[in-house]
Amino acid sequence: MVQIGFLTHQVTLISGSLSFSATSWITASTAGAALLGRVALVQFADRVNDRLVAACVLSLAALGMLALTLSAQPWAMVVVSLIFGFSVGNVTTLSPIIAFGGNSGRPPSAPSTVWLSCAIQLAAAAGPAVYGILHDVWGGYGLAILVAAGLDVIAAGIMLFTLRASPEAAITLRGCLETLS
Repeated sequence: MVQIGFLTHQVTLISGSLSFSATSWITASTAGAALLGRVALVQFADRVNDRLVAACVLSLAALGMLALTLSAQPWAMVVVSLIFGFSVGNVTTLSPIIAFGGNSGRPPSAPSTVWLSCAIQLAAAAGPAVYGILHDVWGGYGLAILVAAGLDVIAAGIMLFTLRASPEAAITLRGCLETLS
C-alpha cells in the first residue's frame, strides 16, 4: 500500500520543483531502479532471510520517502527516488514471498494463497486513495508521507520481531551476515 501509493503521487510531489521533463525522467528512473532491485534480490534471495531483507528495505523506503519530502534540491530528488525505487522493487517482491512462507520450505495451501494474494492486492490498490485523502484533508503530502513512513517502520519492526521469535531465523541471520561480510 505504502509503495504503490507513493509511486502514484510521486509525479505530483516532485513536479512542483522540477520541469515536466525532469519529473518524467525521475519517475522512469524510479521504475528502472525498482526493476534493478528485483534483479539484485534474485541474486541472493535463497541465501538470506527474507524477513531480514524486508526489514532493511522497508527501513530504506521509509528513509527515502522522508528525505524526498524534506529536500527541495533536484539532485537529491533524483538520488532519493533511485534509492526508493530500488527498495520498492524488493518490497513488492518480498511481500508475497513472506506471506506464502518464504524460504521455510512449506508450500502454502491453495485457499491461503488466494486469500493472501487478494489481501496484498487490495492493500496495494488502497494506497493511492489513502495518500489522496490525507493530502486533501491536510492540504499537502506531509502527513501522508509521515503515515506511510511510519507504516514502513512498523512493518520493518514486525519483520525483525518475527525474525527473533523464530529459532531457525537466528541461524539464518548468522549465516546471512557471514555471507554478506
